[in-house]
Amino acid sequence: NEQLQAMGLVDGENVIKFCGQTTGQVATARLFLWGPEAKVVISDIDGTITRSNKRGHLLCTFGYEWNHMGVEKLFARFDQMGYKIVYLTARSYKVEAGTRQYLKSLGLPVGPVLFSPKDLLGSLASEVIICDSEVNKIAHLQTLKDIFPKDRKPFVAGFGNTRSDSVCYTTLGIPDGRILL
Repeated sequence: NEQLQAMGLVDGENVIKFCGQTTGQVATARLFLWGPEAKVVISDIDGTITRSNKRGHLLCTFGYEWNHMGVEKLFARFDQMGYKIVYLTARSYKVEAGTRQYLKSLGLPVGPVLFSPKDLLGSLASEVIICDSEVNKIAHLQTLKDIFPKDRKPFVAGFGNTRSDSVCYTTLGIPDGRILL
C-alpha cells in the first residue's frame, strides 16, 4: 500500500514506466486504479465491437474501420453510468498500439485491453483455427477478478459473439441474463 501511495496514482488510467537497471531499456504500461466497489463490463473486441472475428482481427490492424454501428454510444452510456470497461481480445500483444488506437478512433471509453500473450500467427490461429481463445481470456479475467475483495463479484455484464465468449463469462460468474452475444 505504501509503495502504491508513493507512486501518486490517480483514479482511472495511469501510465507507468519500468526502467532496466543494467540495460537502460524503458517499458511503458498502463495501470488502471479502481476502487473495490467498481462494476466492470467486459467486451470482446473482434466480432463484438468489430463486425467479424476474422476481418476485425486483420482489417483494424491495417487502419480500416470495421465496427458495428452504435457501439460507441452504448459504451459511452456505460461510462456515464459509472461502469468500468475492460476490452478483451485474442489479438496478439504485438498489435497493442494499433488496437488501442482503433478503440480510441471509435471514441470508446478508455479501459484496460487484455491481449493474447501469443505472437501474431499464434493468436490468429487460436481465434480462427483452433478456437481455444477462451483459455487465455479466462486466465486474464480470473487474474483481474482476484484483485478484488473475495466477497465481491466485480463483473456485471459480458459482451461477445461466440460460444467461447459465453463460456468465458459463465466461468467467471456472470449470470446468463447479463451475457449478451
